[in-house]
Amino acid sequence: MIRRALHSGQPALQVAALPWRQQRGRTEVLLVTSRRTRRLIIPKGWPMAGCAPDRAAEIEAMEEAGVYGTTGPVPLGSYRYDKLLETPPGSAGPPVAVPVQVTVFPLRVGLLLPQWKEAAERERLWIGAGEARSVIGDPGLAALVARL
Repeated sequence: MIRRALHSGQPALQVAALPWRQQRGRTEVLLVTSRRTRRLIIPKGWPMAGCAPDRAAEIEAMEEAGVYGTTGPVPLGSYRYDKLLETPPGSAGPPVAVPVQVTVFPLRVGLLLPQWKEAAERERLWIGAGEARSVIGDPGLAALVARL
């Protein structure tokens, strides 16, 4: 995916889940920290062979945030970001930015696990949808949270 995006000029494709719940009459979303920069993001990853995009988003949510829930086949929308790739060891030059198009599926959370696959690498935060828009650094993702 990344290699193709680097050479074609087309963005690489990812899928993401936007976990949400109703709590005391308000909509909350679950954000996780990224592994490297610790920014607040949503669970996302590469499409999986033989797996529908919405199901792949559910799997990413289980692995990265420890949540089980249900998405539908209709995405909430999409946003773009630039993924910084480190240069291979021994090569000179700055990191390379690769454009990525992320399709986001809303995921209504049914179960929150106390331990999950990436628990040692990530923190998670339930936050009101309105407040989430102000702490998410990516304007495209913040606009999708506003649509929820």
